[in-house]
Parts: sequence; structure tokens; C-alpha cells
Amino acid sequence: MTTVRLHFSCDSSMAAGEPLFATAPRTDTWLLLEHDANWGAKALDESDLAQPIKDFLNGYLSKQQNGRFQFIKQPGRMGGIRFYVVQSGKLYRFDLADYEDLVGLDLDKSIADAAPVDEKLFLVCTNGKRDACCSRHGLPLYQAMRQAAGEAVWQTSHIGGHRFAGTLVSLPRGHYYGRVSPSDAVGLVEAEQREQVLLSHLRGRCTDDSFVQAAEYFLREQTGIMDCNALRVVGVESVSEDRWQARFADENGTHHTVIVRQALSEIAVYESTTDADKKQQKQFYLDSYERG
Repeated sequence: MTTVRLHFSCDSSMAAGEPLFATAPRTDTWLLLEHDANWGAKALDESDLAQPIKDFLNGYLSKQQNGRFQFIKQPGRMGGIRFYVVQSGKLYRFDLADYEDLVGLDLDKSIADAAPVDEKLFLVCTNGKRDACCSRHGLPLYQAMRQAAGEAVWQTSHIGGHRFAGTLVSLPRGHYYGRVSPSDAVGLVEAEQREQVLLSHLRGRCTDDSFVQAAEYFLREQTGIMDCNALRVVGVESVSEDRWQARFADENGTHHTVIVRQALSEIAVYESTTDADKKQQKQFYLDSYERG
């Protein structure tokens, strides 16, 4: 019998000093389906939903660029099944009587005919079957976030980057956060409500490529600009195989040019808790920053 040795990946990452920034998976379309069940490592495929429902969800995502499916739940919540779609920074909500209501739904038309809802969601990853770090850190974080933000907070299946647990994503804005402890919950919620980022825990905004996430992080670090809406990307280009330039405009019209490079770092971590070996990680570095 083979014994799997657990190396908590989140402990490995933190001990190694692995940076959080520029680690948000690129996601442009989200499908969020309420399902109060125990989720497997491959949550949708291993769920007890009927195959036609799985086929509908997977089929829609296959037509999207950078699409992502999540189960969500608030244990004990009553009142129908919530189904959310996030696209282009807008959140759409559909209330279902039954999961079968999804089959045959013209989702593109439904989104076009619907008005976006003025809701903010915090999805806390608690999917311990995907990685033990997510139940170890995610469940206490979920409870703390619920106290801070109430019904806006949901448990969710794997969102990526479990070695940065506790992890969560704020939607529809798309900010990923990592290494969030229960004591950080109030500060994070207050920052998001003020439409500011909590830079110390920010992994990036999922609607941007990783090099843009890195450039924005360095820009915020250099300038102290934390307002979510104060920076706008006005141009990106590849400088070389591993270097990129991103140009931003701030709310005053001032331009900021950031050049970042990516290289293999000396940091080696367990990417998942059940990994047998550590892997060296690539990291973004600031090459230059110019204002004006």
C-alpha cells in the first residue's frame, strides 16, 4: 500500500516567500451554480447532477474564451437555486426552480435580455477534496467573511492557487486574493467596498493576463494608487520573449509605463499538498517604471 505524504502546499509557499501577485488565472466568463453538496476534486464532473446539465454547462464554456465554472453554496440557505453569470465586468442572476431549467436554455439570449444586478460576491474556496489547504484555511475564512459581508459571501469549489490558501475572488470586479486569514476579512471587505484593492493580499485581476497583473502590481506599489478604477490599460506589447511593456493612464490622464520580465526564480514549492517533489517557480520582476 502506497502512503501519500502530505506537504501542505500553502505552508511550503509561504515559507519559501513565494510572491502572490500575478497569480490570478485569466477568466473572462464565470458560471456560478448553487449546489449544496460535498464537492469532489473535479467538482462538476464528479457531481450528482444529471449528465444533460453537465453537458449544457461544459458546452457553453467550450464556446467561451477563458471561461470558468464554479459551484457555490451557503449551507442552510433556502429559497430556490441561484445561478450567476459574470461577463465583461457585469453580474447576471437567474433564479432556478430546478437544475433541469438549465437544459435547453439560450444563455446568450437570456444574458442579452437581462439587466445586470447590483450585487457584489465574495467566493471563498473551501474545496478540500481538491487540496487540503482549502478546507484548512478556507472554512475559517468563510465564517469570518460571512460576519464581515453577510449574504454576499459564498463557499466555492476550486478557484486555482490553493497553495495561496485562504483564497477568494471578488466578483464581478474579478480581484483574486491570497493568504487571507480570518483576521484580514474585515479589512478586505472594507477595501473592496471603498473600491480599493488590498495590495498586500492581491493576486491580480482575473480579466488581465499575468504580465499585466504584474505591471499593475508594481505600478500600485510605486505610486500608492489603490483605487480600483484609477488605472486604465492603454497599451501592451511584447518587448522580447520574456519581457512585456504595459502602459496605464490614471484618473488625471497621466501615463505610466511599466516593463516587467519573467524568469525562473530560486523559489521551489509543493504546488499541491499531495505532490512528491517541489517545483521551481517562475516570477515577474520589475525592469523599469516611467511616469509621464
